[in-house]
Amino acid sequence: MFTNTPRSTIGGGELYGQADVTTWLTPFGNLAYVQARDLSHNINNQVGLTGSRTGASQEPLPGIPPLQAITGFRIHQPGVTPKWNVEFSAQMVAGQHLVASSLDELSSPGYTIYNIRAYWQLTQAVMLTGGVENLGDKFYRSHLDPRSGSPTDVLFQPGRKLLLWLPGHVLVVSVEW
Repeated sequence: MFTNTPRSTIGGGELYGQADVTTWLTPFGNLAYVQARDLSHNINNQVGLTGSRTGASQEPLPGIPPLQAITGFRIHQPGVTPKWNVEFSAQMVAGQHLVASSLDELSSPGYTIYNIRAYWQLTQAVMLTGGVENLGDKFYRSHLDPRSGSPTDVLFQPGRKLLLWLPGHVLVVSVEW
Protein backbone atom coordinates (compact mmCIF):
# COMPACT_ATOMS: atom_id res chain seq x y z
CA MET A 1 0.00 0.00 0.00
CA PHE A 2 1.34 3.44 -0.90
CA THR A 3 0.93 6.24 1.64
CA ASN A 4 2.38 9.72 1.96
CA THR A 5 5.38 10.04 4.17
CA PRO A 6 4.94 12.33 7.16
CA ARG A 7 8.62 13.32 7.27
CA SER A 8 11.16 13.64 4.45
CA THR A 9 14.06 15.78 3.30
CA ILE A 10 14.86 16.92 -0.20
CA GLY A 11 17.79 18.98 -1.35
CA GLY A 12 19.75 19.69 -4.46
CA GLY A 13 20.72 22.33 -6.91
CA GLU A 14 21.54 23.24 -10.47
CA LEU A 15 24.49 25.13 -11.92
CA TYR A 16 24.64 26.60 -15.41
CA GLY A 17 27.35 28.55 -17.15
CA GLN A 18 28.39 29.69 -20.58
CA ALA A 19 31.01 32.08 -21.91
CA ASP A 20 31.80 33.62 -25.28
CA VAL A 21 35.49 32.72 -25.58
CA THR A 22 35.59 34.16 -29.10
CA THR A 23 33.03 35.95 -31.26
CA TRP A 24 32.07 32.58 -32.78
CA LEU A 25 32.65 29.99 -30.00
CA THR A 26 30.59 29.55 -26.82
CA PRO A 27 31.22 26.63 -24.44
CA PHE A 28 28.47 25.82 -21.92
CA GLY A 29 27.66 23.45 -19.10
CA ASN A 30 24.81 22.46 -16.80
CA LEU A 31 24.99 20.31 -13.65
CA ALA A 32 21.93 19.14 -11.67
CA TYR A 33 21.59 16.99 -8.54
CA VAL A 34 18.76 16.07 -6.16
CA GLN A 35 18.73 13.82 -3.11
CA ALA A 36 15.61 12.97 -1.13
CA ARG A 37 15.02 10.69 1.85
CA ASP A 38 11.96 9.34 3.61
CA LEU A 39 12.80 9.87 7.29
CA SER A 40 9.75 7.98 8.55
CA HIS A 41 10.13 5.00 6.23
CA ASN A 42 8.60 2.24 8.36
CA ILE A 43 6.16 4.35 10.36
CA ASN A 44 2.50 4.18 9.35
CA ASN A 45 0.36 6.76 11.15
CA GLN A 46 -2.93 5.65 9.59
CA VAL A 47 -4.76 3.17 11.84
CA GLY A 48 -5.78 -0.09 10.20
CA LEU A 49 -3.40 0.21 7.22
CA THR A 50 -0.55 -2.18 6.64
CA GLY A 51 2.24 -0.86 4.44
CA SER A 52 4.91 -2.62 2.42
CA ARG A 53 7.57 -0.31 3.80
CA THR A 54 9.32 -2.19 6.56
CA GLY A 55 12.92 -2.51 7.63
CA ALA A 56 15.25 0.48 7.99
CA SER A 57 13.97 3.70 9.52
CA GLN A 58 15.09 5.70 6.45
CA GLU A 59 15.08 5.11 2.71
CA PRO A 60 15.57 7.26 -0.42
CA LEU A 61 12.35 8.64 -1.86
CA PRO A 62 11.31 7.02 -5.18
CA GLY A 63 11.50 8.69 -8.59
CA ILE A 64 14.50 10.93 -7.93
CA PRO A 65 16.78 11.54 -10.94
CA PRO A 66 20.53 10.90 -10.57
CA LEU A 67 23.35 13.43 -10.91
CA GLN A 68 23.43 14.67 -14.50
CA ALA A 69 25.44 17.11 -16.55
CA ILE A 70 25.28 18.52 -20.05
CA THR A 71 28.37 20.11 -21.50
CA GLY A 72 29.30 21.25 -24.95
CA PHE A 73 30.02 24.15 -27.23
CA ARG A 74 28.31 26.25 -29.87
CA ILE A 75 29.84 27.49 -33.08
CA HIS A 76 27.87 30.42 -34.42
CA GLN A 77 27.92 33.43 -36.67
CA PRO A 78 29.71 36.31 -34.92
CA GLY A 79 27.39 38.96 -33.54
CA VAL A 80 24.63 39.54 -31.01
CA THR A 81 21.87 37.76 -33.00
CA PRO A 82 23.54 35.09 -35.15
CA LYS A 83 21.64 33.77 -38.17
CA TRP A 84 23.11 30.27 -37.74
CA ASN A 85 24.33 28.11 -34.88
CA VAL A 86 25.72 24.56 -34.54
CA GLU A 87 25.78 22.97 -31.08
CA PHE A 88 27.70 19.86 -29.99
CA SER A 89 26.85 18.44 -26.56
CA ALA A 90 27.34 15.48 -24.26
CA GLN A 91 24.68 14.44 -21.75
CA MET A 92 26.27 12.54 -18.86
CA VAL A 93 24.05 10.79 -16.31
CA ALA A 94 25.42 9.00 -13.25
CA GLY A 95 24.07 5.67 -12.13
CA GLN A 96 21.24 5.97 -9.62
CA HIS A 97 21.74 3.64 -6.66
CA LEU A 98 19.77 5.62 -4.07
CA VAL A 99 16.46 3.85 -4.69
CA ALA A 100 13.33 2.96 -2.73
CA SER A 101 13.87 -0.79 -2.74
CA SER A 102 10.82 -1.42 -0.54
CA LEU A 103 8.73 -0.06 -3.44
CA ASP A 104 10.58 -2.27 -5.97
CA GLU A 105 12.45 0.68 -7.48
CA LEU A 106 15.53 -0.57 -9.31
CA SER A 107 18.91 1.08 -9.57
CA SER A 108 20.02 2.18 -13.03
CA PRO A 109 23.46 2.39 -14.63
CA GLY A 110 24.99 5.64 -15.84
CA TYR A 111 25.43 6.61 -19.48
CA THR A 112 26.68 9.34 -21.81
CA ILE A 113 25.10 10.32 -25.12
CA TYR A 114 26.29 12.84 -27.69
CA ASN A 115 24.06 15.23 -29.64
CA ILE A 116 24.35 17.78 -32.42
CA ARG A 117 21.80 20.51 -33.10
CA ALA A 118 21.71 23.46 -35.47
CA TYR A 119 19.52 26.29 -36.66
CA TRP A 120 19.48 28.65 -39.60
CA GLN A 121 17.42 31.85 -39.61
CA LEU A 122 16.30 32.09 -43.25
CA THR A 123 14.20 35.23 -42.81
CA GLN A 124 12.91 37.17 -39.81
CA ALA A 125 9.84 34.87 -39.73
CA VAL A 126 11.39 31.54 -40.85
CA MET A 127 13.93 29.49 -38.88
CA LEU A 128 14.95 25.92 -39.71
CA THR A 129 16.06 23.83 -36.75
CA GLY A 130 17.28 20.24 -36.59
CA GLY A 131 19.68 17.83 -35.05
CA VAL A 132 20.66 14.29 -34.24
CA GLU A 133 20.36 12.97 -30.70
CA ASN A 134 22.34 9.97 -29.46
CA LEU A 135 24.95 10.14 -32.22
CA GLY A 136 26.66 6.95 -31.04
CA ASP A 137 23.38 4.96 -31.02
CA LYS A 138 23.86 4.19 -27.29
CA PHE A 139 21.57 1.55 -25.77
CA TYR A 140 20.46 3.02 -22.43
CA ARG A 141 17.62 3.50 -19.99
CA SER A 142 16.98 6.69 -18.12
CA HIS A 143 16.30 6.18 -14.39
CA LEU A 144 12.77 7.62 -14.66
CA ASP A 145 11.78 5.57 -17.74
CA PRO A 146 8.75 3.33 -17.15
CA ARG A 147 8.86 -0.41 -16.63
CA SER A 148 6.22 -2.63 -18.19
CA GLY A 149 5.26 -5.70 -16.19
CA SER A 150 7.97 -7.31 -14.09
CA PRO A 151 10.86 -5.37 -12.51
CA THR A 152 13.24 -6.71 -15.17
CA ASP A 153 10.96 -5.82 -18.14
CA VAL A 154 12.23 -2.28 -18.74
CA LEU A 155 11.70 0.10 -21.64
CA PHE A 156 14.82 1.59 -23.22
CA GLN A 157 15.34 4.93 -24.98
CA PRO A 158 15.18 4.98 -28.77
CA GLY A 159 18.44 4.80 -30.68
CA ARG A 160 19.82 7.55 -32.85
CA LYS A 161 17.12 10.13 -33.57
CA LEU A 162 16.92 12.75 -36.32
CA LEU A 163 14.92 15.85 -35.42
CA LEU A 164 13.71 18.48 -37.86
CA TRP A 165 11.61 21.51 -36.95
CA LEU A 166 10.01 23.40 -39.79
CA PRO A 167 8.00 26.60 -39.26
CA GLY A 168 4.63 25.55 -37.84
CA HIS A 169 5.47 21.80 -38.02
CA VAL A 170 7.57 19.32 -36.07
CA LEU A 171 8.90 16.22 -37.77
CA VAL A 172 10.59 13.64 -35.58
CA VAL A 173 12.15 10.68 -37.35
CA SER A 174 13.87 7.77 -35.62
CA VAL A 175 16.82 6.76 -37.73
CA GLU A 176 18.62 3.44 -37.38
CA TRP A 177 22.02 3.48 -39.01
